[in-house]
Amino acid sequence: MNWFLNSKIWLQQHPLIFYFLVLLLVAFVAHLATTTIYQFLFTHSRKKQYHWTEIILTALRKPLLVLIWYLAFIYGLMLLLQYTKDRLLLPLDTATSLGLLIICVWFLLRLIKKVETKLMQGELVRKTFDKTTVDGMIKLCKILLLAVAILSILQTLGVPLAAIYTAAGGAGIGITLAAQDVLKNIFGGLMLYFDRPFNIGDWISSPDKDIEGTVEKIGWRTTRLRTFDKRPLYVPNSTFLVVSVKNPSRMLHRRIRTDVGVRYRDFRQIPKITQDIETMLRQHPDITTKQSIWVNLVNFGPSSLDIRIYAFTKTKEWIPFQKIQQDVLLKVLDIITNHGAELAFPSRTLYVTKDLNRKFAQEKQHLPAE
Repeated sequence: MNWFLNSKIWLQQHPLIFYFLVLLLVAFVAHLATTTIYQFLFTHSRKKQYHWTEIILTALRKPLLVLIWYLAFIYGLMLLLQYTKDRLLLPLDTATSLGLLIICVWFLLRLIKKVETKLMQGELVRKTFDKTTVDGMIKLCKILLLAVAILSILQTLGVPLAAIYTAAGGAGIGITLAAQDVLKNIFGGLMLYFDRPFNIGDWISSPDKDIEGTVEKIGWRTTRLRTFDKRPLYVPNSTFLVVSVKNPSRMLHRRIRTDVGVRYRDFRQIPKITQDIETMLRQHPDITTKQSIWVNLVNFGPSSLDIRIYAFTKTKEWIPFQKIQQDVLLKVLDIITNHGAELAFPSRTLYVTKDLNRKFAQEKQHLPAE
């Protein structure tokens, strides 16, 4: 009892410490209550599959706890200044505004990041967004948020907006002159997001330069490709402004176009062979009849009659296409064989005259016996 009375008297003699203890107790209780309420709401929203509520709660948790202790620090500092009757170089209201602004920006950045993750997983909306669209939208939101945050911070510090705009204009001219290549790459990245010549996951190639691979990431400065030998290839975005790009991933079908050579002695079987091959293609389950299908004699080769086969598969995937093409070619071989014809191969016919045969016989007679 005496200890309690002595403590009470001591706290009355030192009121600042008493206020600090009360402030710490209030902050601790607020921290504990916030954590408990957050856990309840988060569990309930996850159980009910309220995805937007879950995203907001996840993004808000850490900034809210930091806000509690930041306000406790500000109030403690106010008590200290009131007790000591001192002043800071930076007014407390400005410091409070800056802290609240930074915490708010932090929360919004976390919110944007969580929304990006959920959009990639396809849990927010029924519409499917590709990675390129999501990535471009998120980067644009971050840039706008940071620009607004910087202007708000400068305005909070008392910098006039006219001075900010003037400095930004001068800095923009300097940056433009000093970093033209970087700006070209950034502009190229924007054009990739707007024009969408390819998306993440597409296989692209360029006939103008040695560029070929699968798109893994489209950044503001470079685009990362993964080549077929599994090596990363970093291409500046400005390159895509001046080169042609092929995107086989967006083809509707894959084409079978090949020439088959038949012997000249089997020329009478050509009409039947071409007709049967075309019938086979039209009845093949993996060949589309909505595209052109034709089989014709197209050339008199040096040692063969060339038949051209032209058709499109229903699939656009590379590996299934190879299997379909193999099946078609094997069926073509069966059709040619069933008609008693054979495939031609490079050959040369040598015609020998009678005088030349007589000369060879005379020379053979003069050869010594073995």
